[in-house]
Amino acid sequence: MRRIISAFAVSIVAAAGLMLAASPAAATANSQCPSGKLCLYDGLNWNADLSGNADLWSDITANVADLRRYYWHNESGAITHWSMQDDITSIKNRTRCDAYLYRDIDYGGDIFGTAPDFVVRPGEYYGNLGAANRGMNNNITSIRFSC
Repeated sequence: MRRIISAFAVSIVAAAGLMLAASPAAATANSQCPSGKLCLYDGLNWNADLSGNADLWSDITANVADLRRYYWHNESGAITHWSMQDDITSIKNRTRCDAYLYRDIDYGGDIFGTAPDFVVRPGEYYGNLGAANRGMNNNITSIRFSC
């Protein structure tokens, strides 16, 4: 009987490990960003120095016409009630595409991506969008990829 229970317990642990291994990688709290994702952070330097603030992050892999409908994840990965619209402070582009950042919904308003300096190219990281890119901090409402 003990062997049956032990075998059953080992089967459950193995199955749980397979389910965790099959989960897609996502941005995580404290600046992690897997390959293939555009990772967005509420804090400076990919939330490395929060100074008491919440560790809010998200990642995207497709165009987003309206960030008002997207919400931050917290440090445990749960979706919060805080909209990402006009609230992005740092960014990592781990995709193979350029990411164009727009001030208004539906890729309108002042396009930040008109000059090469304002495109977030593959492999580029910006720890402070306000300092690096003429006021992009907390002014992004839509994002479009160009591959």
